[in-house]
Formats: sequence, structure tokens, C-alpha cells
Amino acid sequence: MSMIKLANVSKYYHNEGTVTLGLRKINLELNLGEFVAVTGESGSGKSTLLNVLSGIDTYEDGEMFLDGEETSYYDNADWEEYRRDSVGFIFQNYNLIDSYTVLRNVETALLIQGMDKKNRISKAKAIIERVGLTSHMRHRASKLSGGEKQRLSIARALAKETKIIVADEPTGNLDSESGKKILKLLSEVSDGRLVIIVTHNFEFAEPYVTRKIRLFDGEVVEDKILKPSTVKEIPEKPEYKMRKIIKAMTIAFYNLLSTPKKTLLMFFVALITILFVFLDYGSYLVMSDDLQESYSNLNAYPERLIVTRKDQEPMTADDYDLIDGLFEVDNIIKEDLIVDTMFTASLSIDQNFYYFDGFPCLTGKYDIQPITGRKPTGENELALAFNPYSGDEDHLADILNEPIEFSVSRRDEYSSIGRVFEIVGVYVTSGESEVILSEAGLNALYQSAKVSSFGYELKSVTAFGENPINYQLITSDPALSGSDLLISSYTYYNPDDPNFLTTEIWLNGTKMDPAYDSTGKMSYGTINVSPAFFETLVIADDFQYTVNLKDSGDANRLMSKLFDYGYYAFSPYFDQPMNFNALLTTINKLFSSIGVYLTIFVIYIIAYLVIRSIMLSKRHDYTILRIVGMKHSELKTITKGEILTVFFVAFVFILLLFIALVMVYPVTMAPIIDSLEFLDYLLLTAATFAVGALIAWRFNRLMTKKSLFMNLKVEGE
Repeated sequence: MSMIKLANVSKYYHNEGTVTLGLRKINLELNLGEFVAVTGESGSGKSTLLNVLSGIDTYEDGEMFLDGEETSYYDNADWEEYRRDSVGFIFQNYNLIDSYTVLRNVETALLIQGMDKKNRISKAKAIIERVGLTSHMRHRASKLSGGEKQRLSIARALAKETKIIVADEPTGNLDSESGKKILKLLSEVSDGRLVIIVTHNFEFAEPYVTRKIRLFDGEVVEDKILKPSTVKEIPEKPEYKMRKIIKAMTIAFYNLLSTPKKTLLMFFVALITILFVFLDYGSYLVMSDDLQESYSNLNAYPERLIVTRKDQEPMTADDYDLIDGLFEVDNIIKEDLIVDTMFTASLSIDQNFYYFDGFPCLTGKYDIQPITGRKPTGENELALAFNPYSGDEDHLADILNEPIEFSVSRRDEYSSIGRVFEIVGVYVTSGESEVILSEAGLNALYQSAKVSSFGYELKSVTAFGENPINYQLITSDPALSGSDLLISSYTYYNPDDPNFLTTEIWLNGTKMDPAYDSTGKMSYGTINVSPAFFETLVIADDFQYTVNLKDSGDANRLMSKLFDYGYYAFSPYFDQPMNFNALLTTINKLFSSIGVYLTIFVIYIIAYLVIRSIMLSKRHDYTILRIVGMKHSELKTITKGEILTVFFVAFVFILLLFIALVMVYPVTMAPIIDSLEFLDYLLLTAATFAVGALIAWRFNRLMTKKSLFMNLKVEGE
């Protein structure tokens, strides 16, 4: 049975409405052991016949049989398998991967077959030695002479262990001496194989070939046996099992290493793309936070709900457990009254004056950020998080360790009450200003809030009658006992007034023993009582919680769910009345978001165009891989692997760079890092890798738009 049989095979080319004849009703039988020379004038159809026989190009009419099997029903996958398992290629222009070394060119042919690394390296070296290129094994193919390149092409064909070897003008670019060596080498390897060469100089090849076929105008006009062929049984090629993903990713890795300049350029583009996208989006989030204004005296942020029972009873442990177990809930702040405590003060740093206002920070978000000074530990110590003027970062220590009076107000009070705190630490942030208190400070503030929030009766009694004393901050002083009461000099009376000594102070129906703060350290509006008396004023129960959501978009759903469970829920962020400033802020945020997404889109488009150009410059290499036997599906994985590997390395590099920048430039970088939540990282990462996948997909579509023959033709032009 013949290896290849052509029965009335015809081939036509269609170009802009013109049909050109390539082959006309070719009938041939080609057998193993033959060394066939196909000759003819230019345009006679020699290369077309070779392309059809090797599966590089298709045919329109007739039938081609391979080992007696019809091929007219073959699809692309069948032809890929045929080229991989049955055909070794040798071209006039060599069609080597120039960026690969001699060893890697041969090794890759074995890798495509699925051979493991140890065996393929050993076998590749043996084949390279056979063709006389051992001394050039580590040289790039681009550095070889013409004769050496053709010997390497033969070595690659031999490595595949195929029964068919096709060679298109293998000596066309060589001098006569080199040409003779190549033909002699082909003659030696033809033993038991079917070797088909196309040549324009038959006399040069005649001493080596066993059969001559001459074409004219697409038809066979001569088919002559010159000498008997040697029929030798070639051992069946073993089947190698290697996972496609491993094979493809190995070649992708080879491609990246063999073209370092292109790889570095692609890495640089991916790096700049990811860096700009993350910085642009992170800066937008910081700006969005800064644009958000609170239009009430509440600490209004999107994730917050204020929850209370419908029956106005105190919240219980069961309430806490029920709410905390809901899917939408991130955490619960029992000390809800502290959340809306506003601290205000005037600060002076290096002759620059600041008006500070901020709510307490009830999370640990500043724990890993650098601090000037230290964290607060005492009841009357605090740390500030705010944004100083440029250049003042080196003078933040100037405001440390000095008592500063802060005005403290809460949503249930109509005036601010002064309290003296010592600033022991400063965090720098570009976001909203906040106050960081110690555990003791938070507890003291909460207990004080539970007194003032639920009300008390404080009055003075003189000879002229009773007068209420309103909106005073009552705190516990361990130095006092019983009904002692220590009052600041600015609270109600001047101590020099003789009436002060005859004034009676009553608190919740108890006559107190008042004393004047002679040190002058007590804040305006502050009254100190003994710890025992303070406990009688504190309301032990909690009547409402602050519930923080995992996602602010779940606010309405959770409020509805809580209502069904017997609770009222209020969002100070979404439910506050809208005013004109809020409308302007919303419009500003809308246009800002359009701008940032448009910028990110443009960045991605530029990255797409640049990386696509880099990939197109490597199209020749991918075409060679397909000729050697790489399946198109595997080629898709290779291109995706190259691009996504570069993006992944760039992504890891950016993360490490961000960590380093946060350590070196915390003022600038920390707010951006803080503004990016896990979902933001996930979305940006997915979008970036999607761009890489899109480039690979578009490139692979381009590769499949033209046949393998047309891709070769384009590369040869």
C-alpha cells in the first residue's frame, strides 16, 4: 500500500475574483523508501504540490489518501495531527525560530511530540551531533551560516521521527559545496522514509534521488524511476503523554526567555498599565471619600445603620446575636453613642494654624501605619489622624504632649463641651480627619455619653430662686467621694462672687457639696463627681446599636429585614435630607467617575495596541510552531500564557512596589491603599487580566483568518 496517493487532485487559488490554477488532476502514488525530486519551471506547481502533500495547504477536487485513508473530510485538527505525527519540514528559507538556540529548535520539535525534558534533551543532542552542529549547540539560529541553518532544519525534521520528510528548495540559498552536503545528508536519512524535495536544478540532485517527477502548468508530465528505493521498516514512534497545558506553558516560557527585549517591553507596558490603573482608581476612591459631606451632626458613612427596637426596650444579648448573625452585617458597635462624638480644636504646627474636626475611629485601620509619637493609653490621651500642609510632616511632634482643649459634642447635645486631652500621637492621612482614643478613653467617653444622652436634672438654688444648669459634661473623678462635686471656673459662677458660696447645687434630687477647680485645668462645661455617685447616673442598658454593613448596597435590604424582625433601622448616610450642596457633590462624583473610567479605558486601549504589535512581530515563530506540529488550540494557550505570565509578574511587582511606597511615602500612598477594598483589587485584577486575554484572543483570531500556507507566504514576503 502506498504511503500517499493522489487521485485527480486539483488546487485553485482565489484572489479578488480571479481564479488561478495550482494543480490539475494530479495522479501519483508515493511510497516509503523513495527519495523523490519534483522539478519544473517556476509557476509549474512544484511548491503547491509539496504544500498539499504535507498538509500545509488544502485541495479542492479529487482525493488524497494517507495509508489508504481518505482525507477529503479532514478538518483543521486532523491536518494538525498529520503534520505533527507524519511530516518533517525542510524549507529553502529554513523557517527556524531564530531567537532559539540550535538545541532549543530541535528540542521544541520533541516537546511538541510530548517527550519529557530529560529524554528530549538527550535525543536532541544526539541528532545535532549527527548533522554536525555539536559545536554550535548553544548558538542562536540567527547566527548560523546558510548551510548550518539547513542542517539544523534537517535535524529538526529528523527529531520528529516522521515517515515523510518534505523539502522545498533545500539547496536554493546554498553554494554548491554546501548544497551537495545537504543532499547527501537527505539521501542518508531517506532510508525507509519517503523524502520529497522540490528543486529547480535536477542535475544537482540527480545523483541522490530515486525518482523524478516533472510538472508543467500544474500537471504531471514526467514520472520516472531512476533507481530502486530501499524499503526499510521504521519502528513505530512511541506515544508520549504530556498534559497540553504543561507543553504549552513550557513553550511560552521558552518564547519569553528567548526574546528578552520584547519580553521586557511587554513587561514594561503591563507594569505601566497596572500602575496607572491602580493609582488612578485608588485616587478616585480617595477623592470620592473627600467629596462626601455629612449634612447632619451624625457620623454618616455608607456602611452604617442605626438600629433600635420597635418596642423601645433596651437591646439584649439575644438582639445582638440575631443581628450579628445576619449575612449583610460586618460588625456591631454597642457603644453607638460614641460614634457621633465630634471633636474640634485649633492646632498650631510650625506657625501654621489648623481647625481640626473629626469623629472617633472605632476600627484598627491605623494600626499598621506609621505614627509620630505613640498610641494613646490613658483616659485623657488621644491621637489625631489628619492631613497637614505640605512640608509640615517634619514638625508634627510640635503639638505632642501638650494639653489641648477639644470641644466635644454629640448628636443629642445642642452645644459643645470643652475637655482637655493630651495629643500623644499623629497619623498623616489624606482622607477625613479622625480621633483615635485608648480603650480607657473610649469607655470613659461612652459612660459619660450614657449619662448626658439620657438626661439628668442639674440646678442651682440661691436666695433668688432655682436655675437649671444645662448641657454639662459629667465625668467620674477618683479623687472625689460621696456627694462631692467639682465644678470648673467657667461653668456657672465666678468664685469671687460672694453669692457663689451660698449657692446650692442639686443633681437628680441630691444636694451636692460643690467645690471650685482652683487649678484651672478643668474644661468649660465640665462637672466631676465621685465614682460611686457617677454610677447612680449611668444608664446600664444599651438602647441602640451601630450596625456596619459588609456592602453599603445592602442597606435597604437589611433595613427591611430588620423591620420584619422587630427593629427600626436608619441610615444616616442615605436617609439624610438632600440639599443643594449634596446635589452638586453627586454631580461632581458622577463626572469624576466618568473621567476615571474613561482614563482607564484609554490606558487599556494603548496597552492593547502596543502588546498586540509585539505579538505580531513574533507571528513568524508561532507559524513555525504550527508547521512543526503544534495544534492551534495549544498555540492559543501559548499566546495566552505569554501575555498573562507577563501581566502576573507585573502585578506582583506592583503589589510589592505599593508596599514599599507605603513604607517610604505613607502620606501619599496609605490613603490610596486604604481606599481599595478586596473587591476593588479583585475587579481591577480581573479587568487587567481580561485585557491580556483579549489581546491573545484577537491575535489568535488573526492567526486563523488565513491558512497556514497564507501565513507562511506573508512571512516570506
